Amino acid sequence: EISGNLGRTGGPLKKALYRFSSEGDVRVAEHLERALEYQWVYGYPRVPPDELQLTHGTFKYLAGMQPLTAREMLKLAPNARRVLDPFCGSGTVLIEALVAGKEAVGCDASPLAIFAATHHCDVAGVDTQELLSTAEGAASDLERGEEDWQTLRERIASIPVGPTCEALWFCLAVALHTAAGASADSGPEASAEPPGRFAEPYFLSAAYRYAARLGTLRGLVPGLRRVSLHRGDNRQLHLEEPVDAVLTSPPYPGVYNYLATARLARRLLGSLSGTAGTEGFLAAASSEAFDTGGEIGARRLWTRSRGDFLSAWQAQQEQWLGAVHRNLRPGGTATLMIGDGEDEAVDWLASTVDAGKATGFEVIATSTIESCADEAHQTKGMLRAEHMVHFRRV
Repeated sequence: EISGNLGRTGGPLKKALYRFSSEGDVRVAEHLERALEYQWVYGYPRVPPDELQLTHGTFKYLAGMQPLTAREMLKLAPNARRVLDPFCGSGTVLIEALVAGKEAVGCDASPLAIFAATHHCDVAGVDTQELLSTAEGAASDLERGEEDWQTLRERIASIPVGPTCEALWFCLAVALHTAAGASADSGPEASAEPPGRFAEPYFLSAAYRYAARLGTLRGLVPGLRRVSLHRGDNRQLHLEEPVDAVLTSPPYPGVYNYLATARLARRLLGSLSGTAGTEGFLAAASSEAFDTGGEIGARRLWTRSRGDFLSAWQAQQEQWLGAVHRNLRPGGTATLMIGDGEDEAVDWLASTVDAGKATGFEVIATSTIESCADEAHQTKGMLRAEHMVHFRRV
Protein backbone atom coordinates (compact mmCIF):
# COMPACT_ATOMS: atom_id res chain seq x y z
CA GLU A 1 0.00 0.00 0.00
CA ILE A 2 1.17 3.52 -0.85
CA SER A 3 0.19 6.34 1.45
CA GLY A 4 1.03 10.04 1.47
CA ASN A 5 3.77 9.66 -1.14
CA LEU A 6 4.97 13.21 -1.73
CA GLY A 7 5.91 13.89 -5.34
CA ARG A 8 6.72 10.30 -6.31
CA THR A 9 7.26 11.19 -9.97
CA GLY A 10 8.21 14.84 -9.50
CA GLY A 11 11.42 16.69 -8.76
CA PRO A 12 12.10 18.93 -5.72
CA LEU A 13 10.12 21.86 -7.14
CA LYS A 14 7.10 19.70 -7.89
CA LYS A 15 7.30 18.19 -4.41
CA ALA A 16 6.78 21.67 -3.03
CA LEU A 17 3.71 22.21 -5.22
CA TYR A 18 1.67 19.04 -4.87
CA ARG A 19 1.52 15.70 -3.13
CA PHE A 20 0.08 12.25 -3.77
CA SER A 21 -1.78 9.83 -1.56
CA SER A 22 -2.51 6.36 -2.92
CA GLU A 23 -3.89 3.05 -1.79
CA GLY A 24 -3.99 -0.43 -3.27
CA ASP A 25 -1.78 -2.17 -5.81
CA VAL A 26 1.58 -0.38 -5.86
CA ARG A 27 2.29 -0.95 -9.57
CA VAL A 28 -1.15 0.30 -10.59
CA ALA A 29 -0.93 3.29 -8.24
CA GLU A 30 2.35 4.37 -9.83
CA HIS A 31 0.59 4.62 -13.21
CA LEU A 32 -2.31 6.50 -11.64
CA GLU A 33 0.00 9.01 -9.98
CA ARG A 34 1.93 9.56 -13.19
CA ALA A 35 -1.31 10.09 -15.11
CA LEU A 36 -2.49 12.66 -12.57
CA GLU A 37 0.85 14.42 -12.65
CA TYR A 38 0.70 14.77 -16.44
CA GLN A 39 -2.71 16.41 -16.05
CA TRP A 40 -1.39 18.89 -13.50
CA VAL A 41 1.98 19.68 -15.08
CA TYR A 42 0.84 20.02 -18.71
CA GLY A 43 -2.87 20.69 -18.23
CA TYR A 44 -5.29 21.23 -21.07
CA PRO A 45 -5.23 21.86 -24.02
CA ARG A 46 -1.44 21.97 -24.43
CA VAL A 47 0.95 19.06 -24.92
CA PRO A 48 4.71 18.94 -24.22
CA PRO A 49 6.87 20.42 -27.02
CA ASP A 50 8.03 17.02 -28.26
CA GLU A 51 4.51 15.54 -28.46
CA LEU A 52 2.03 15.65 -31.34
CA GLN A 53 -1.17 17.66 -30.87
CA LEU A 54 -3.85 15.24 -32.06
CA THR A 55 -6.95 16.05 -30.02
CA HIS A 56 -7.06 19.58 -28.70
CA GLY A 57 -5.38 21.37 -31.58
CA THR A 58 -8.69 22.07 -33.30
CA PHE A 59 -11.85 22.46 -31.22
CA LYS A 60 -11.13 23.44 -27.61
CA TYR A 61 -13.85 21.64 -25.69
CA LEU A 62 -15.14 22.90 -22.35
CA ALA A 63 -12.88 20.54 -20.38
CA GLY A 64 -10.44 17.94 -21.55
CA MET A 65 -7.95 15.31 -20.56
CA GLN A 66 -4.24 15.73 -21.17
CA PRO A 67 -3.29 13.22 -23.93
CA LEU A 68 -0.33 11.93 -21.90
CA THR A 69 -2.77 11.20 -19.08
CA ALA A 70 -4.90 9.06 -21.37
CA ARG A 71 -1.79 7.35 -22.71
CA GLU A 72 -0.65 6.48 -19.20
CA MET A 73 -4.10 5.13 -18.34
CA LEU A 74 -3.95 2.89 -21.41
CA LYS A 75 -0.82 1.26 -20.01
CA LEU A 76 -3.07 -0.35 -17.41
CA ALA A 77 -4.94 -2.18 -20.18
CA PRO A 78 -2.16 -3.27 -22.58
CA ASN A 79 -4.08 -6.25 -23.94
CA ALA A 80 -7.43 -4.52 -24.36
CA ARG A 81 -8.78 -4.76 -27.89
CA ARG A 82 -11.84 -2.52 -27.45
CA VAL A 83 -11.80 0.59 -25.25
CA LEU A 84 -14.86 2.58 -24.16
CA ASP A 85 -15.02 6.18 -22.98
CA PRO A 86 -18.60 6.78 -21.79
CA PHE A 87 -17.91 10.53 -21.34
CA CYS A 88 -15.83 10.90 -24.48
CA GLY A 89 -15.95 14.70 -24.82
CA SER A 90 -13.90 15.81 -27.81
CA GLY A 91 -12.12 12.47 -28.10
CA THR A 92 -8.80 12.37 -26.23
CA VAL A 93 -9.15 8.79 -24.99
CA LEU A 94 -10.55 7.67 -28.34
CA ILE A 95 -7.62 9.07 -30.32
CA GLU A 96 -5.02 7.69 -27.93
CA ALA A 97 -6.71 4.28 -28.14
CA LEU A 98 -6.65 4.42 -31.95
CA VAL A 99 -2.95 5.36 -31.97
CA ALA A 100 -2.32 2.39 -29.65
CA GLY A 101 -3.93 0.09 -32.23
CA LYS A 102 -7.20 -0.45 -30.38
CA GLU A 103 -10.83 -0.10 -31.36
CA ALA A 104 -12.39 2.96 -29.75
CA VAL A 105 -15.99 3.34 -28.58
CA GLY A 106 -17.26 6.70 -27.38
CA CYS A 107 -20.48 7.92 -25.83
CA ASP A 108 -21.58 11.35 -24.67
CA ALA A 109 -24.86 13.07 -23.90
CA SER A 110 -23.66 16.31 -25.49
CA PRO A 111 -24.25 16.70 -29.25
CA LEU A 112 -21.31 19.13 -29.28
CA ALA A 113 -19.00 16.48 -27.83
CA ILE A 114 -19.97 13.91 -30.47
CA PHE A 115 -19.65 16.56 -33.20
CA ALA A 116 -16.10 17.42 -32.09
CA ALA A 117 -15.06 13.80 -31.48
CA THR A 118 -16.40 12.72 -34.88
CA HIS A 119 -14.16 15.21 -36.65
CA HIS A 120 -11.16 14.83 -34.35
CA CYS A 121 -11.25 11.06 -34.91
CA ASP A 122 -11.53 11.48 -38.70
CA VAL A 123 -14.61 9.27 -38.88
CA ALA A 124 -15.65 10.42 -42.37
CA GLY A 125 -12.13 10.41 -43.87
CA VAL A 126 -12.64 13.77 -45.57
CA ASP A 127 -10.42 14.66 -48.56
CA THR A 128 -8.24 17.37 -47.04
CA GLN A 129 -7.23 18.88 -50.38
CA GLU A 130 -10.87 19.26 -51.35
CA LEU A 131 -11.60 20.63 -47.90
CA LEU A 132 -8.96 23.35 -48.19
CA SER A 133 -9.81 24.39 -51.74
CA THR A 134 -13.51 24.58 -50.86
CA ALA A 135 -12.74 26.55 -47.70
CA GLU A 136 -10.69 29.05 -49.68
CA GLY A 137 -13.55 29.43 -52.14
CA ALA A 138 -16.05 29.98 -49.36
CA ALA A 139 -13.85 32.65 -47.78
CA SER A 140 -12.98 34.47 -51.00
CA ASP A 141 -14.04 38.09 -51.49
CA LEU A 142 -15.23 38.58 -47.94
CA GLU A 143 -15.36 42.27 -47.09
CA ARG A 144 -14.17 42.17 -43.46
CA GLY A 145 -17.61 43.43 -42.51
CA GLU A 146 -20.22 42.42 -39.96
CA GLU A 147 -22.03 40.18 -42.47
CA ASP A 148 -19.01 37.95 -43.16
CA TRP A 149 -19.99 35.21 -40.69
CA GLN A 150 -23.45 34.97 -42.24
CA THR A 151 -21.93 34.95 -45.73
CA LEU A 152 -19.77 31.99 -44.73
CA ARG A 153 -22.83 30.18 -43.39
CA GLU A 154 -24.71 30.73 -46.64
CA ARG A 155 -21.80 29.60 -48.79
CA ILE A 156 -21.21 26.43 -46.77
CA ALA A 157 -24.95 25.67 -46.86
CA SER A 158 -24.82 25.78 -50.67
CA ILE A 159 -22.17 23.01 -50.83
CA PRO A 160 -23.49 19.49 -51.58
CA VAL A 161 -24.11 17.45 -48.46
CA GLY A 162 -21.20 15.14 -47.67
CA PRO A 163 -17.94 14.88 -45.71
CA THR A 164 -16.53 18.16 -47.07
CA CYS A 165 -19.65 20.12 -46.20
CA GLU A 166 -19.79 18.72 -42.68
CA ALA A 167 -16.07 19.32 -42.14
CA LEU A 168 -16.52 22.95 -43.19
CA TRP A 169 -19.30 23.38 -40.63
CA PHE A 170 -16.88 21.98 -38.07
CA CYS A 171 -14.19 24.45 -39.14
CA LEU A 172 -16.73 27.27 -38.89
CA ALA A 173 -17.66 26.13 -35.38
CA VAL A 174 -13.96 26.14 -34.44
CA ALA A 175 -13.51 29.61 -35.95
CA LEU A 176 -16.53 31.04 -34.12
CA HIS A 177 -15.43 29.46 -30.84
CA THR A 178 -11.85 30.72 -31.16
CA ALA A 179 -12.83 34.19 -32.37
CA ALA A 180 -15.29 34.57 -29.50
CA GLY A 181 -12.46 33.88 -27.08
CA ALA A 182 -10.19 36.37 -28.85
CA SER A 183 -12.77 39.15 -28.93
CA ALA A 184 -12.30 41.78 -26.24
CA ASP A 185 -16.04 41.96 -25.57
CA SER A 186 -16.85 38.26 -25.39
CA GLY A 187 -15.62 35.13 -23.67
CA PRO A 188 -15.09 31.61 -25.03
CA GLU A 189 -18.67 30.65 -24.15
CA ALA A 190 -20.27 33.85 -25.40
CA SER A 191 -23.49 33.64 -27.37
CA ALA A 192 -22.86 36.90 -29.25
CA GLU A 193 -21.32 36.65 -32.70
CA PRO A 194 -17.66 37.72 -32.87
CA PRO A 195 -16.69 40.76 -34.97
CA GLY A 196 -17.01 40.13 -38.70
CA ARG A 197 -13.38 41.07 -39.37
CA PHE A 198 -12.40 37.79 -37.69
CA ALA A 199 -14.41 35.59 -40.05
CA GLU A 200 -11.97 35.06 -42.94
CA PRO A 201 -8.69 34.65 -41.00
CA TYR A 202 -10.17 32.48 -38.26
CA PHE A 203 -12.12 30.28 -40.65
CA LEU A 204 -9.15 29.64 -42.95
CA SER A 205 -6.84 29.13 -39.99
CA ALA A 206 -9.26 26.54 -38.58
CA ALA A 207 -9.47 24.72 -41.92
CA TYR A 208 -5.70 24.54 -42.40
CA ARG A 209 -5.10 23.55 -38.79
CA TYR A 210 -7.74 20.84 -39.00
CA ALA A 211 -6.28 19.45 -42.24
CA ALA A 212 -2.83 19.36 -40.65
CA ARG A 213 -4.15 17.51 -37.58
CA LEU A 214 -5.86 14.94 -39.80
CA GLY A 215 -2.64 14.44 -41.76
CA THR A 216 -0.73 13.77 -38.55
CA LEU A 217 -3.38 11.36 -37.26
CA ARG A 218 -3.48 9.47 -40.57
CA GLY A 219 0.27 9.06 -40.42
CA LEU A 220 -0.07 7.35 -37.04
CA VAL A 221 -3.29 5.43 -37.74
CA PRO A 222 -3.27 4.43 -41.41
CA GLY A 223 -6.42 3.08 -43.01
CA LEU A 224 -9.94 3.21 -41.64
CA ARG A 225 -10.23 4.49 -38.09
CA ARG A 226 -11.89 1.80 -35.92
CA VAL A 227 -14.14 4.06 -33.91
CA SER A 228 -17.84 4.11 -33.12
CA LEU A 229 -19.65 6.99 -31.44
CA HIS A 230 -22.98 7.03 -29.61
CA ARG A 231 -24.80 10.22 -28.68
CA GLY A 232 -27.02 9.80 -25.68
CA ASP A 233 -27.19 9.03 -22.00
CA ASN A 234 -24.51 6.44 -21.24
CA ARG A 235 -26.75 5.02 -18.53
CA GLN A 236 -28.87 3.63 -21.37
CA LEU A 237 -25.91 2.31 -23.39
CA HIS A 238 -26.15 -1.33 -24.48
CA LEU A 239 -23.25 -2.39 -26.71
CA GLU A 240 -23.62 -5.43 -28.94
CA GLU A 241 -20.10 -6.49 -28.03
CA PRO A 242 -18.60 -5.80 -24.59
CA VAL A 243 -15.40 -3.80 -24.28
CA ASP A 244 -12.17 -4.91 -22.63
CA ALA A 245 -11.41 -1.67 -20.82
CA VAL A 246 -13.03 1.63 -19.89
CA LEU A 247 -11.06 4.87 -19.59
CA THR A 248 -12.94 8.04 -18.77
CA SER A 249 -13.29 11.24 -16.81
CA PRO A 250 -16.88 11.81 -15.71
CA PRO A 251 -18.22 15.33 -15.09
CA TYR A 252 -16.72 16.91 -12.02
CA PRO A 253 -19.57 17.44 -9.54
CA GLY A 254 -21.27 20.80 -9.86
CA VAL A 255 -18.54 22.39 -12.00
CA TYR A 256 -19.90 22.63 -15.58
CA ASN A 257 -23.15 22.78 -17.55
CA TYR A 258 -22.13 20.80 -20.64
CA LEU A 259 -25.48 20.75 -22.42
CA ALA A 260 -26.13 24.46 -21.92
CA THR A 261 -22.72 25.17 -23.43
CA ALA A 262 -23.53 22.90 -26.38
CA ARG A 263 -26.80 24.73 -26.94
CA LEU A 264 -24.99 28.08 -27.06
CA ALA A 265 -22.44 26.73 -29.55
CA ARG A 266 -25.23 25.36 -31.74
CA ARG A 267 -27.06 28.68 -31.70
CA LEU A 268 -23.88 30.51 -32.67
CA LEU A 269 -23.27 28.16 -35.60
CA GLY A 270 -26.65 29.14 -37.03
CA SER A 271 -29.75 27.45 -38.40
CA LEU A 272 -28.35 27.07 -41.92
CA SER A 273 -26.02 24.32 -40.69
CA GLY A 274 -29.09 22.10 -40.42
CA THR A 275 -29.08 21.86 -44.21
CA ALA A 276 -26.13 19.47 -43.91
CA GLY A 277 -28.75 16.82 -43.19
CA THR A 278 -26.81 15.05 -40.47
CA GLU A 279 -28.07 13.68 -37.22
CA GLY A 280 -26.83 15.08 -33.94
CA PHE A 281 -25.29 18.52 -33.50
CA LEU A 282 -25.89 20.00 -36.95
CA ALA A 283 -29.48 18.79 -37.20
CA ALA A 284 -30.38 19.73 -33.64
CA ALA A 285 -31.78 23.13 -32.82
CA SER A 286 -33.72 23.32 -29.58
CA SER A 287 -34.79 19.69 -29.46
CA GLU A 288 -34.48 17.08 -26.76
CA ALA A 289 -30.82 16.75 -27.77
CA PHE A 290 -30.07 19.67 -25.44
CA ASP A 291 -32.44 18.70 -22.64
CA THR A 292 -30.51 19.27 -19.41
CA GLY A 293 -32.97 17.49 -17.13
CA GLY A 294 -30.92 14.33 -16.70
CA GLU A 295 -27.43 15.79 -17.08
CA ILE A 296 -24.98 14.14 -14.69
CA GLY A 297 -23.25 16.45 -12.21
CA ALA A 298 -24.61 19.68 -13.70
CA ARG A 299 -23.65 22.94 -12.05
CA ARG A 300 -27.19 24.16 -12.69
CA LEU A 301 -28.58 21.74 -10.09
CA TRP A 302 -25.76 22.44 -7.63
CA THR A 303 -26.46 26.18 -7.62
CA ARG A 304 -30.19 25.57 -7.25
CA SER A 305 -30.12 23.05 -4.41
CA ARG A 306 -27.08 21.50 -2.78
CA GLY A 307 -29.22 18.84 -1.10
CA ASP A 308 -30.97 17.82 -4.31
CA PHE A 309 -27.61 17.70 -6.08
CA LEU A 310 -26.03 15.40 -3.51
CA SER A 311 -29.02 13.05 -3.56
CA ALA A 312 -29.02 12.89 -7.34
CA TRP A 313 -25.22 12.62 -7.58
CA GLN A 314 -24.84 9.34 -5.77
CA ALA A 315 -27.70 7.76 -7.71
CA GLN A 316 -26.22 9.03 -10.98
CA GLN A 317 -22.82 7.60 -10.06
CA GLU A 318 -24.28 4.16 -9.46
CA GLN A 319 -26.35 4.33 -12.64
CA TRP A 320 -23.54 5.16 -15.03
CA LEU A 321 -21.08 2.82 -13.33
CA GLY A 322 -23.73 0.12 -13.55
CA ALA A 323 -23.91 0.70 -17.30
CA VAL A 324 -20.12 0.51 -17.52
CA HIS A 325 -20.18 -2.77 -15.60
CA ARG A 326 -22.83 -4.11 -17.99
CA ASN A 327 -20.82 -3.22 -21.10
CA LEU A 328 -17.46 -4.46 -19.76
CA ARG A 329 -16.35 -8.05 -20.13
CA PRO A 330 -15.63 -10.03 -16.92
CA GLY A 331 -12.07 -9.33 -15.84
CA GLY A 332 -12.06 -6.02 -17.70
CA THR A 333 -10.93 -2.82 -16.00
CA ALA A 334 -12.30 0.69 -15.65
CA THR A 335 -9.93 3.59 -14.96
CA LEU A 336 -11.49 6.90 -13.94
CA MET A 337 -10.13 10.40 -13.44
CA ILE A 338 -12.40 12.41 -11.18
CA GLY A 339 -12.18 15.77 -9.46
CA ASP A 340 -13.49 17.33 -6.30
CA GLY A 341 -16.67 19.36 -6.47
CA GLU A 342 -17.45 22.74 -5.00
CA ASP A 343 -18.03 21.44 -1.46
CA GLU A 344 -14.82 20.43 0.32
CA ALA A 345 -16.86 18.79 3.08
CA VAL A 346 -17.91 16.01 0.68
CA ASP A 347 -15.52 13.11 0.07
CA TRP A 348 -15.95 12.88 -3.68
CA LEU A 349 -13.42 10.07 -4.07
CA ALA A 350 -15.25 7.96 -1.50
CA SER A 351 -18.56 8.56 -3.24
CA THR A 352 -17.13 7.17 -6.49
CA VAL A 353 -15.50 4.21 -4.79
CA ASP A 354 -18.74 3.42 -2.96
CA ALA A 355 -20.72 3.62 -6.19
CA GLY A 356 -18.27 1.28 -7.91
CA LYS A 357 -18.51 -1.27 -5.14
CA ALA A 358 -22.31 -1.03 -5.17
CA THR A 359 -22.36 -1.93 -8.86
CA GLY A 360 -20.08 -4.94 -8.52
CA PHE A 361 -16.59 -3.56 -9.12
CA GLU A 362 -13.47 -4.50 -7.20
CA VAL A 363 -11.24 -1.55 -6.29
CA ILE A 364 -7.65 -2.24 -7.33
CA ALA A 365 -6.07 1.13 -6.53
CA THR A 366 -6.81 4.80 -5.98
CA SER A 367 -4.59 7.87 -6.16
CA THR A 368 -5.09 11.51 -5.26
CA ILE A 369 -3.12 14.60 -6.23
CA GLU A 370 -3.61 17.79 -4.25
CA SER A 371 -1.87 21.11 -3.95
CA CYS A 372 0.46 21.90 -1.08
CA ALA A 373 1.63 25.19 -2.60
CA ASP A 374 0.90 28.64 -1.25
CA GLU A 375 -1.47 30.87 -3.21
CA ALA A 376 1.37 32.62 -5.02
CA HIS A 377 2.48 29.35 -6.62
CA GLN A 378 -0.88 27.73 -7.31
CA THR A 379 -1.89 27.50 -10.95
CA LYS A 380 -5.48 27.29 -12.19
CA GLY A 381 -5.13 23.52 -12.58
CA MET A 382 -4.26 23.10 -8.90
CA LEU A 383 -7.43 24.61 -7.47
CA ARG A 384 -9.15 21.30 -6.78
CA ALA A 385 -7.85 17.87 -5.82
CA GLU A 386 -8.12 15.21 -8.52
CA HIS A 387 -8.28 11.45 -8.19
CA MET A 388 -7.79 8.25 -10.15
CA VAL A 389 -9.65 5.03 -9.47
CA HIS A 390 -8.84 1.68 -11.08
CA PHE A 391 -11.69 -0.83 -10.92
CA ARG A 392 -11.90 -4.42 -12.13
CA ARG A 393 -15.06 -6.27 -13.03
CA VAL A 394 -15.02 -9.56 -11.13
